[in-house]
Amino acid sequence: MAVIDGNVMAINPSEETKMQMFIWNNIFFSLGFDVRDHYKDFGGDSAAYVSPTNDLNGVRTYNAVDVEGLYTLGTVVVDYRGYRVTAQSIIPGILEREQEQSVIYGSIDFGKTVVSHPKYLELLEKTSRSLKIQKHKVLNDKDEEVELCSSVECKGIIGNDGRHYILDLLRTFPPDLNFLPVENEELPEECKKMGFPKEHRHRLCCLRQELVDAFVEHRYLLFMKLAAMQLMQQKNSIRENLNALGNGDSASSSDANTKTEDTEHIDGEARIKELEESMESHNEAGKQLFSNSLD
Repeated sequence: MAVIDGNVMAINPSEETKMQMFIWNNIFFSLGFDVRDHYKDFGGDSAAYVSPTNDLNGVRTYNAVDVEGLYTLGTVVVDYRGYRVTAQSIIPGILEREQEQSVIYGSIDFGKTVVSHPKYLELLEKTSRSLKIQKHKVLNDKDEEVELCSSVECKGIIGNDGRHYILDLLRTFPPDLNFLPVENEELPEECKKMGFPKEHRHRLCCLRQELVDAFVEHRYLLFMKLAAMQLMQQKNSIRENLNALGNGDSASSSDANTKTEDTEHIDGEARIKELEESMESHNEAGKQLFSNSLD
């Protein structure tokens, strides 16, 4: 409230009002405007206004994963008197150096230049299973491959306290293509009939974490059903073979044939038992996954 009411001196008072930033009580405050045209290609002030909310969702998600050694900034987003204010804790030592020199992971210019760091890859890879973000390679403006395990806008900075911080988590979740026309990308006919892709006032539309989790769980259950059907088919096929062996003419069989049939019968029963145990373990894994998704 003091920042918006003008009772706190800006750290860049010569700039116009919407570009001013503030530090009060060791908390950094910024306003939800497109400072220096950072969001020019994504919707300008509309994108800058929604960006703090997306960033806050990313911070909340990484905090929930709680990987040891990986740190986020304490973040609060406040709407007051028509302004959207982001209040964040300050990375130790960040004010003493340029951000361009501090960032050792990610990109500061929306993907034109991208850097990576083995320690950040190691830490972020521990979050990949929970957040469904795989390690992948991106191309910079020189068409050079750089390996990341997050969105390209995510930045990694090591503070003076030796901790590995990540910030700018606004693209933690996949973009929603229903509101994001992509060149040479065709949507299914059903989507077109409903009017998608719909033009939106900004290009930072993201899918919610709940939808990503629900989609992964749905596909896993489909896989489980398919695997169970195949196991049942194998089980029935083995039983039919055993029944055929049992219904054979035992009187005309030699002792050698009888021993062979007994061996096949034992092997078949063992195979059935193995399939049943495999199905049971898959079912337990599915239950555990469902339980974890609820947690």
